[in-house]
Amino acid sequence: MSGSVVAESPVDTRPGHLPALDGVRGFAVTIVLLYHHSVTWMTGGELTVSMFFTLSGFLITRLMVAEWGRSGTISLRTFYDRRVRRLFPASFAVLLAVVVVWTVFAGEGRYLNPWEWFGGLSYYENIYLQSAGKDYASLFGLGNPVQHLWSLSLEEQVYLVFPVVMLLLMRRSRA
Repeated sequence: MSGSVVAESPVDTRPGHLPALDGVRGFAVTIVLLYHHSVTWMTGGELTVSMFFTLSGFLITRLMVAEWGRSGTISLRTFYDRRVRRLFPASFAVLLAVVVVWTVFAGEGRYLNPWEWFGGLSYYENIYLQSAGKDYASLFGLGNPVQHLWSLSLEEQVYLVFPVVMLLLMRRSRA
């Protein structure tokens, strides 16, 4: 025995699934669905958006801290690649389906604003809606079906900056 002690990392380098968070997500989705279907006794659509942002931020931070614990760095390329592979295919499929459905089943009160559609595709829907003077409450009804992508757009914009800030903070803490 050499007497040397290997220090255990204070960071969980293999973060696993957190089942309790599935319950939080399920609760939030239920509130959002009730809110979007005008269940008047159930308010809190805005609260659940905050819940999703907080949960997403926690999970992404947890992954980055684990990567830092394993490798001593955060690969921005891997981070952005993971985000694109996880979100873009589903977003594109939804946007394509919207074009098909809104074209085949055109009706009064339905319109497909190409700028909003492109805003959803490129994750700047929130910026487009803000510049068009639309507020959160006006996003409901038969209008454009891609307006709900404002929250995903905001989240993705945060993720353009957040990992870089995280990497800089982790490097600074090591120094």
